Amino acid sequence: TKQTLEKMQNIVTSDSRFRNLREALHHCDPPCIPYLGVYLTDLSFIEEGTPNFTDEGLLNFSKMRM
Repeated sequence: TKQTLEKMQNIVTSDSRFRNLREALHHCDPPCIPYLGVYLTDLSFIEEGTPNFTDEGLLNFSKMRM
C-alpha cells in the first residue's frame, strides 16, 4: 500500500547518515540482511577523512580502531 511504501522510504532515507535505517537494523530480529552501502560509506569517510599518521609521524591508532 501507499502507507507501507512511505514507511519504507522513511526508513531508507539517507538523512542524518541513514539514522532511521541504523535504528531499524538495531531493533530487528535476526536473520536480517543489512544494506551494505551504509557501512561502505562509513569506511570511505574514515579512509579519506582521517590521516594514517599523526603530526609526529606516528601511526594513527585511533583510525585503525575505527
